[in-house]
Order: sequence, then structure tokens, then C-alpha cells
Amino acid sequence: MVEIKRDRYLKQLIESRQNGFIKVVTGLRRCGKSYLLNVLFYNYLLDDGVADDHIIRIDLEDRLNKDLRNPDTMLHYVHDRIKDNDLYYIIIDEVQLMDEFVDVLNSFRHIDNADTYVTGSNSHFLSSDIPTEFRGRGETIHVNPLSFAEFYSAVGGDKQDAWREYYTYGGLPLIQSFETEQKKINYLKNLFETVYLADIIERHKVQNENEMRELVLILASSIGSPCNPTKLSNTFKSVKNVNITNKTLANYLDYLSESFLLNKAIRYDIKGKKYINTLSKYYFSDIGLRNAILDMRQQEETHIMENIIYNELITRGYSVDIGMVEIKKPDKDGKWVRIQLEVDFIASLGSKKYYVQSALSIPDREKEIQESRSLMNINDSFKKIIIVKDHIMPRRNEEGILTIGLFDFLLKEESLDFIDDRDNDRDNDRDNDRDNDRDDRDKSLENNNLQYNNRRNNDRDKHTEVSYKTLDGTQKDIIQFCSIPRSAREILEHIGYKYHTNHIKKFINPLLELGFIEMTEPTKPNSKNQKYRRVRN
Repeated sequence: MVEIKRDRYLKQLIESRQNGFIKVVTGLRRCGKSYLLNVLFYNYLLDDGVADDHIIRIDLEDRLNKDLRNPDTMLHYVHDRIKDNDLYYIIIDEVQLMDEFVDVLNSFRHIDNADTYVTGSNSHFLSSDIPTEFRGRGETIHVNPLSFAEFYSAVGGDKQDAWREYYTYGGLPLIQSFETEQKKINYLKNLFETVYLADIIERHKVQNENEMRELVLILASSIGSPCNPTKLSNTFKSVKNVNITNKTLANYLDYLSESFLLNKAIRYDIKGKKYINTLSKYYFSDIGLRNAILDMRQQEETHIMENIIYNELITRGYSVDIGMVEIKKPDKDGKWVRIQLEVDFIASLGSKKYYVQSALSIPDREKEIQESRSLMNINDSFKKIIIVKDHIMPRRNEEGILTIGLFDFLLKEESLDFIDDRDNDRDNDRDNDRDNDRDDRDKSLENNNLQYNNRRNNDRDKHTEVSYKTLDGTQKDIIQFCSIPRSAREILEHIGYKYHTNHIKKFINPLLELGFIEMTEPTKPNSKNQKYRRVRN
């Protein structure tokens, strides 16, 4: 089997050497944590000059090490292995199998010449509680199944063939050691039943295994669909004729998330800037497991692609939410109603934020408008991106929305920034050419606009400071909405009114007169291209 590089995680381990923290490597079982520590990191230490007898490796899943699951036996064993004052590396696999493991690891911190690394497969004990349990001296390194880039680096060949293999069998590293389709499917099914599901049932003492199994089937068959315990309870009752309480289902969902089998994405109101806890989405951390749970049925590439994009964003370290944008729209009777538009993902990392849509293909302008609709109703300046399965050159439309191909996104670590910057360069070159062509024309308008705006500014200075406090909520909403140029129709639809001259006079003209907004073409007030923008004071 070809060695699969996990450079992202190996780099994190290397950068964390001798920092005084317990390094806890978490992740789904069989995702490659042991390989990362016991092969890649171990070989790195040897190459860096660390003596083999100064690396203490213990696999607690190995029956031969059963005695070391006793905390006192483990402490004595490690202390006996340390013979001198040189630095020793302690590497323990599946540390949650040891009783009182937190006390043991905290004891290791008191060994001055020891640097400790452990793996674990349960997030309740080994992720959320790490800062507390290790008294602020614990560091989490979360390992995911293989990304498509890691997978492709190992298998090579045609990208389309690799993609089909990946979205069918997923990214658990050992899957590549099986030659036939049936062996791969059997491996994944066996893992789910005898490892993941069995662990959950045993750890949480789940009484009804069939209910838990049925819940996983429902989630697997509806990836990307909003749900909550109440909705799932209704599904069990109507489809399965089984009564399960909301509380029980909420617990089951937590168990599945704690085992890293599922990831939960919460909905976020972009305009209201608040989380909406009524419905969430659940994505499988490995798409191959999801497919095997369904006996390789329901392999809709659209939903699978969405799941894989979510996993890729998580792997790159982003915090990922589901976006919701509320707009007003006339119904068939002309009555204005509120509707909610969804943004597949809001990916945040520090000061960076991206709005990301997943679309299998965009064959025409109508489909592009459909996929862009929610993005076009977001008023901030963060990047808005559509990822399509088609192998295309990156392009940006008139609304500033960037469309990139799936392989560009998956195979280039900084794809969102790199491709967008390249597109910016191309736009700048085009804009420079356009600017040169229109210089003469603009000069003739410049003086007229300057004179007009000077008159407007004089009026504005008299009103702005004292008048803003007296504006109502609708007027302030219009001003904020015009942070980028908007047409009169866009403004009126935004506040829930039809496009009409009377409405322009009532809502837009007063703000013009007060100087809170201005025309983009002040010398042509009736231009069909006329827009209004907020005046930055």
C-alpha cells in the first residue's frame, strides 16, 4: 500500500513538540490517528535524531497491553522506561481505554523530560473537556478521514476516476488495501456495526439498538436536510410507527456526534446575526460509511458532493454553519410575504469568512440566478463562492460572485483565496483597459458631478448630524442596504414595497434631500442605470 502523507497533522505535531502540553489526537476510529503517531511522527523523530529507546509507544487496543489499562500499572511502566535525563516521547494509542486516564496524563506532565502524545476516539472526554481536564495544559489535534487531496496523492491517475472512487468508498485509509468492491463494502459495513455502533451502545448503555440503527439510516438517507429531535420523532411515528421521545433522540444525536461519526451544522441568520437552533443539518465525517450504511443505495452525487465540501472546509480548520437569508417577495396574489433562502455553508476562520454554495452544475443563466439568489441578498463584503462539479476556469459574474470547479477547490489548499485573488487580478487588468478607454468621456462629466455634489454636500452638512437620530427604522434600513449601489426597485423590494413613483418619493427622495444617500449618476437623475448609494460621512 502506498504511504499516505498527512502533512497537515504531522506539521501540527512537530510545531507542538516540547510545549509543555499533553497532545491529544482525536478523531473517528480508523481514520489514521495511530498511523499518524506511530508511523509518520515516529519516523520523523527517528530522522530528527531521537533514539528509539527514548520513544515509549503503547497501544491500549492491543490485548498484550491489557494490564496497562490500569492507571497505576501504566504510571510505573512509564517511569521504569525513563532511564536518564534526556527527553523521552510518550505515545499512547486509544487512551480512553485506560481507567482514570486524565489523572495519569496529568502525572506525566510532572516528568520534566517527557513529552506526551495520546490518541482517543470519544469527543466528550477527549475534545470539549481537554482544557479543563488538563488544567489548561492540553492541546487537541483533530484528525479527519482522508481529504480528496490526500486520497488523490496516493492513488493518482484520472481525477474523475479518483472522484468516483472517493465519493463511493470514502476516505478511511485502510479502504485502499482492499482490491474488490465487495471487500471494500464489507469492510465499511463491519466497521459501522462492530466498531462505531457497538462503541456507542456499550459506552452509553443504549437499550434499544434498533432505534439507534434506524436513526442512523434516516440521517444517512437525508444528508443535507434540516432536522431536529422533534422532526425526527415525527418521522419515526409516521413512517416507522414507533414512538421515541425528543429527549431520547437528542441524546442519540449527541452520541453520534461525540463518536465523530456525524458533524452537526447549525443554521445562522445572516441578516439578524444570530443562530437559529430550531433546525440543524448533520453530515457524515466519512461518506463511504454513509454509503455502506445504505447498502450503497441513494448515491445522489448532489448531496454527496455537498457533504464532501462540508468535510473539506472542516478539515481546513473552518468553523462551518448553514446560512439563512430572509427576504420579502410578492406571492401569486401580489401580497408581500417573507421567505427564507439558504446558503449552503458559512465558513469562518479568524477574520476570514466565505459564503459557499454547492451546485453539481450550472448549465444556463437561469440556474446561475437560482444558485446565486441567496448570495445576492447578503449585504456584507465577504467573499461569495459557488463550487460546481464541472471542470471550469474560475469566473466572477456581474454581482461579484465567484464560480470555481470542484477539483480546483479540493486539490488546492488555499483555493478560495488563491483563485479569488487571481480572478481579482484579471478583473483589475480588464478594468484598467476600460478606464483608459473612457478617460476622455469621464473628464467631461467630472466637473458637472463635482459641482452638483458640492451643492448637495452643503445641504447635507446642515442636516446629517441632527437628523439621523430622528429617522425611523425603515429609513435606517435603506441607508444600510445602500452600502453598495442599489436600484430604486431593489430598495423598495427590500423594504417590502412594489416599485412605484409614489414609493420612490416617500422613501428614497427624503433620504436624498437629507444627504444620507446619493445618486450614482447625479447629472442623469432619470437614467435607467441610476442607483443609490450610502454617503460615507
